[in-house]
Amino acid sequence: MVYVIEIKDRDQDGASALSLTKLLTVIEPDVSHLSWAIFSLWTTGDLKGGKSILSLERGIQEAPKGLEMSWKDLCSLAADLWQVVDGVFVGCQDKATIPDRSVEDPCILCDIVVEMVDSSYWEICSPNKQLMERFSKRFLDVVMYSQ
Repeated sequence: MVYVIEIKDRDQDGASALSLTKLLTVIEPDVSHLSWAIFSLWTTGDLKGGKSILSLERGIQEAPKGLEMSWKDLCSLAADLWQVVDGVFVGCQDKATIPDRSVEDPCILCDIVVEMVDSSYWEICSPNKQLMERFSKRFLDVVMYSQ
């Protein structure tokens, strides 16, 4: 069974109140030890080192397992992003267990999947019920369910 929380916290303008950086800060104690990959990303920002957002997004799309990275590198990248419109970020116990991007439901194979849906809300899924219950208590407007 997989547990899902939708985080719909909003700012005064009706946009998502959580940037990727803020979300990662909240979940860090529980998931910073995992190996991470970005399966998809549509974003705005200003990347360090002269790399463009377009080349980042292309690199993610071209890699069978997405863009693999450490927690530290994911947090560093998140700090360069202004807004995540859509994105899928997966965390697995071991780099070798990160599935291909083409897998239909990464929630079943990964320890955690974090997804931004159309700039509207964050969705986090995991088979770890206790982890999801802890996360759900850290936000204001949350819906939790199992699938």
